[in-house]
Amino acid sequence: NIYLLGCGRKCKETPLELVFVIDSSESVGIDNFRIIQNFVKTLADRIAVDLATARMGIINYSHQVEKVADLRQFSSKDDFKLAVDGMQYLGEGTYTATALQAANDMFKGARPGVKKVGLVITDGQTDSRDKKNLTEVVKEANNTGVETFVIGVVKKSDPNFDMFFEEMNLIATDPQHVYHFDDFLILYDILKQKLSTKICEDFPSYFFQVFGSSSSQPEFGVLGEELGESTPEPPEEISESKRDLEMKTQQLEIKLSNKMEEDIKKVRRKSTQTGNDLMRCVDLYNQAQAKWFEEMVTTTLELEQVEMERVEMTRQHLCQYTQLRHETDMFNQSTVESVDQLLRKVDPAKVREHKMGNICSVDMEI
Repeated sequence: NIYLLGCGRKCKETPLELVFVIDSSESVGIDNFRIIQNFVKTLADRIAVDLATARMGIINYSHQVEKVADLRQFSSKDDFKLAVDGMQYLGEGTYTATALQAANDMFKGARPGVKKVGLVITDGQTDSRDKKNLTEVVKEANNTGVETFVIGVVKKSDPNFDMFFEEMNLIATDPQHVYHFDDFLILYDILKQKLSTKICEDFPSYFFQVFGSSSSQPEFGVLGEELGESTPEPPEEISESKRDLEMKTQQLEIKLSNKMEEDIKKVRRKSTQTGNDLMRCVDLYNQAQAKWFEEMVTTTLELEQVEMERVEMTRQHLCQYTQLRHETDMFNQSTVESVDQLLRKVDPAKVREHKMGNICSVDMEI
């Protein structure tokens, strides 16, 4: 059983579809981005017993939009928080309209009749290069029953504060859903001090309890007072030593987180470099093997060609020999027959001895 503010009342597990829209643009900075990640994980722990009751999605955006988690993607909080830890800091423009359009698309997979809530955490106006129209995207969200909260982090001294505050009010479903803070450290303090109860009756009541009903001065205990329970007031002043200690602790946590991330990146870079070197070696080996195979095939073809030429030459020689042999036989046969015929025509009486001792024909027509 879950109890609200220790008052003994059972927390009603109301079904909820919640989508976080996280700004990770350049102006946010990597340290503040880590604070947002911790904020989301802590808030997720307070929402419901399990994700069967409350389903959560995450959209991480800058100049591009990344759907980190869909509403139907995770069945446990641990998996959801691992996805939050795996979010990458993008560090470029602020395309809020495109991100909200992605949230609208994600809500299309919401369960019928279940409350749909969007929580936007940003520190600046939407980029003028964003092709989506913010007013039209917000109108679509309102028409489909999405209740949108905005946490805006920007100093009032910022020259663009008025325009940014106007944009926050445009995005939020109601002016009471806009929460403004001067810097992320205040958001971190709220994370440490006020997010101590579960989301029970409904999400707006919980947000009013945590942040207060005013967009500029969050207060404690709104929901507790509605339930008739007394909520202890926070001290008006926090000692400087405690504030310094909390600040140093936070800075140390951020430094450790950044150091761990850098170490992981270095290991990944070395691993990637080793993998690239291995791939280059494999490529060189494959190229050498392919070249050797090509040369072998070429040599084999050349040898086959030479053999074919040798066989052809031998065949031609045999043909010539056979032809010559035949012609020789024919000549010999014709010559023998002619001589025999001539000899038969010779009159022995007309044959006399030659001076040189040779016998020759005296009167013979050839």
